[in-house]
Amino acid sequence: MKTVSSLLLALVIFEFAQSQDLDTIWTRVYGRGYHDTTGWVEETSDKGFIMTFGSRIISDNQPDLCYTKTDSLGDTLWTKIIINHRYEIGHHITQTSDGGYLISGETTPDSVGLQAHAWIIKTNEIGDTTWSYIYDGASSHAFYGLQTLDSGYASAGLQYVGGHLSDAFIIKFNHEGGLEWAHHYGNSDVQTCSFLAQTPDSGYVAAGYSRDTGGSEQDFWVFKTDKLGTLLWDSTYAPTNSVDILYGGCSAGDGGFVFTGRSAASGYVLRIDSLGHTIWSRTIHPVSGGFFNSVAPTSDSGFVLGGAQEIVSLGREYWIVKINSDGDSLWSFTCGRNNDDHGRCVAQTSDGNYVIFGNSSVFGQTNPYLVKFGHVEDAIDDNSAQIPETIFLKQNYPNPFNSSTIIEFSLRDEQKVNLGIYDITGRKIKTLWDGEISGGNHRLIWNGTDSKGKAMPSGIYFCKLQSDESAQSRKLILTK
Repeated sequence: MKTVSSLLLALVIFEFAQSQDLDTIWTRVYGRGYHDTTGWVEETSDKGFIMTFGSRIISDNQPDLCYTKTDSLGDTLWTKIIINHRYEIGHHITQTSDGGYLISGETTPDSVGLQAHAWIIKTNEIGDTTWSYIYDGASSHAFYGLQTLDSGYASAGLQYVGGHLSDAFIIKFNHEGGLEWAHHYGNSDVQTCSFLAQTPDSGYVAAGYSRDTGGSEQDFWVFKTDKLGTLLWDSTYAPTNSVDILYGGCSAGDGGFVFTGRSAASGYVLRIDSLGHTIWSRTIHPVSGGFFNSVAPTSDSGFVLGGAQEIVSLGREYWIVKINSDGDSLWSFTCGRNNDDHGRCVAQTSDGNYVIFGNSSVFGQTNPYLVKFGHVEDAIDDNSAQIPETIFLKQNYPNPFNSSTIIEFSLRDEQKVNLGIYDITGRKIKTLWDGEISGGNHRLIWNGTDSKGKAMPSGIYFCKLQSDESAQSRKLILTK
């Protein structure tokens, strides 16, 4: 099915309220200082960061795959560089339940000449490789990876299948890195895949963009599979009859998804339900041209968008826009080094602030550049964090987890609350708190058991915080 967004669906936003209470908290530069390319950043369970990128040196113009672990201030704890082949790059990295990491990228093995092959790497908690897999499909690129509900792994990307034609693919591995299945998706035209998520039925939702052979129109493209990768449905979304490219996505928390990218020279964001039906869409115009590369959920049930906007005569700068759950813009924020700054990945941090990771070019050199921004006074003293209007339930961490997870919440004042754990059917399996509790910040731990102390199986659970005035919930993923 194809959805053409009408003017009634797409709200065009021409101006933003530039947030006056946001400012840069710190910035960090990484890499080896010679035309590096940025992949992904993610906050880790210790509140530090893990990031991946391709790094070059002057004597060798081919990038090496790098990944760096930092503390909560962005200072490097360790860096790993893989230089086994001619060309290596990491597009995505995520922490797994054992404290290690899953990297999705590409490499050019010596045996196949200059053609890239999708490359998936699993590491331990200090970055040492435990297994890796090179996809046998030539001219392939892995852009996104995740840990699955059965403690396995999956990665998605694209493979060129002739000339400029490409198919999307999903590859599924078991917990030891053994290949379970690999499927292609497409119709002999151009299909890409830059986002992957697992759904409660153990199937997958993936997204990218689609273009007809020989045509100039490109559309957002989303497809759904079952747990074995069999295609169930796909849909395209066309805000214009021109160039509409999907770059990033995230779960909306209600079974649906939010996707973002570009529509012509503007940013675009789309929310769909679990069946692919459009809930709302928004076109967001920067001062000059611009686009979004990523979207992430925020603690208030809204979303944050990150990308780049053009600066006349200067290049680009990081561009971040905060929207609510209905897609309405709340604030925008720009930052960078006043040259050519391209925001690749944005996220909210566990302290309620934000990070954006991308490329920054100065004096002809391109570096991975991480910026943390938010409420500066909150970053200096966590105890001075703003008290919510009623209640605020943070996302648990780590998530996914395999033994225990930390659940934090804040209250405006002393009140009676109930904090419970529910399975995917809505059945309450354990109460973590029920009664009066003081205002401020609180922390509880769920050890993956029910009210009788029985260990729960792997799967999706929900944590719900409820008071007399309101309720909030967060999704928890237990893996074993």
